[in-house]
Amino acid sequence: MYSSRPLEADGSRFIAAASESQFTSQFGSFHPAAQFIVSAYGTTAYYDLPAKISTPNTPSQRLIFVHGVGTPAVGLTALAHKLQTLNPNLHILLYDLWGHGLSQTPLVPHVPALFHSQILHLLGHMKWPSAHVVGYSFGGTTATSLTAFHPEVVESLAIIAPVGLLRRDSLTQAEDLLMRGGPDVEEAARDWVLNFIEGGPLVVPEDWKEQVHSGKLVCEAIRSWERVEHKGHVASVVAMVRDGNVFDGHDAFRMVAKSGKKTLAVLGELDDFSTIRDVNAVGWENVVVVKGAKHGLVRENVNDVAALLQEFLPKLA
Repeated sequence: MYSSRPLEADGSRFIAAASESQFTSQFGSFHPAAQFIVSAYGTTAYYDLPAKISTPNTPSQRLIFVHGVGTPAVGLTALAHKLQTLNPNLHILLYDLWGHGLSQTPLVPHVPALFHSQILHLLGHMKWPSAHVVGYSFGGTTATSLTAFHPEVVESLAIIAPVGLLRRDSLTQAEDLLMRGGPDVEEAARDWVLNFIEGGPLVVPEDWKEQVHSGKLVCEAIRSWERVEHKGHVASVVAMVRDGNVFDGHDAFRMVAKSGKKTLAVLGELDDFSTIRDVNAVGWENVVVVKGAKHGLVRENVNDVAALLQEFLPKLA
């Protein structure tokens, strides 16, 4: 069920992120230089990709990407660039979720409303009254609940491999206790959550530096870096899994399905986090399954996903 736990904003209660220079010195630059906006919950880093074609007769289409748990916005950069190649009229905004990349970690419950406020603040900052929204994984459930409760700001919604339709009652009793938290289980809960989102221990390729030097995005190395250099990252990840509608977010999906909003769901055939059965069960009809794809299809199947988004989004006038 959609969580309505109240937020208590306090601008002094956040954990700072690492600097952009710390990140680029390790991984280089994959997208434009970060820009930053400040809200009551802390500082958000965002990355602006203006449209390649925009005239008074063909104004650009606004699109926001919402990434998942673990890899920050950089993990969607290749997909964003490919989509702009297909549709140069798109003005794309990427940003780092709270506790990820270069965004700070607010010390408040990580409920959906916290992540909605981040998107709404970005829209206001950009002077965008609305935008097309594409959400991946955790970003899929976040974008869905945003659309359910703030439909006026979402022109269309595409979700890719969304979490949010997992069932809390599918966990073992021990796992459920870890999800509930408490001082005696926090370390074990942290380890379980990190293994849960990775599908096992995080394994960084031994030659990751050589891969980065050749221009490759090595997401495992980036996630490992976040765990060390972003002091609020791990706590944020645990809080997102506990309170961010990773589990039992069905109500918001049903609300959107009944709203008449233009939607698309793109799923990986081999993805255990979201299946066509789960998505159909909450009333979504425009669902496409990418054959052979896993949960990381936004990086492993860029051409397929970009083509589906291009077909879904409005065409150039």
